[in-house]
Amino acid sequence: MHAPSFRRLRTFFLLLSLVILSCSLPFMSGVQTATPNIQTNQPGLTTKPAQAVAATYYVRTDGGTAAQCDGLIDAAYSDSSTGPACAWSHPFWALDENGS
Repeated sequence: MHAPSFRRLRTFFLLLSLVILSCSLPFMSGVQTATPNIQTNQPGLTTKPAQAVAATYYVRTDGGTAAQCDGLIDAAYSDSSTGPACAWSHPFWALDENGS
């Protein structure tokens, strides 16, 4: 007996995948996603889950520590700067004492 060639095996699995996919599509067409509402004790009051908020933080070799800078501005740290508007000197300044 001859071993099946790679081309035949590839064709077989491709056709098998298409058959499985085409059989599952009718079942997937009725699937709907919804945003859940969280019920509260007060009638008529529902809340939605909070949305994620993202921010851009800057790191520079001439930046400061977390105590000196907020990391929200792409600017170097200087002793004469007013306020925490400068970049951090290392990404680890974004972590708290627990490492999160």
